[in-house]
Amino acid sequence: MGIYQVLVTAYNQLISAFPPVLQWLLTVALLVGVAVLFVHLIRSSLVWVILLVLLLPVLLPIVWGVFLGIWHFLLYLLVQVGLKAPA
Repeated sequence: MGIYQVLVTAYNQLISAFPPVLQWLLTVALLVGVAVLFVHLIRSSLVWVILLVLLLPVLLPIVWGVFLGIWHFLLYLLVQVGLKAPA
């Protein structure tokens, strides 16, 4: 099971615990939280970002798979909110 399937399963289990009226609000909060966490991570660990850029050619297949899984999960969340996912 890939990272996308794990994230979608965890999201669906989490969202099912809330009434349908609040599910979109929880999804928006998750999207904002992930974005804030990502920005904070980049700001707080610039050295790690530089190392990642230097090691990226070696790690490209692994990093691409993880980012692609996260991207598909974020698109899945956007569809759940009711927004149209980019093509």
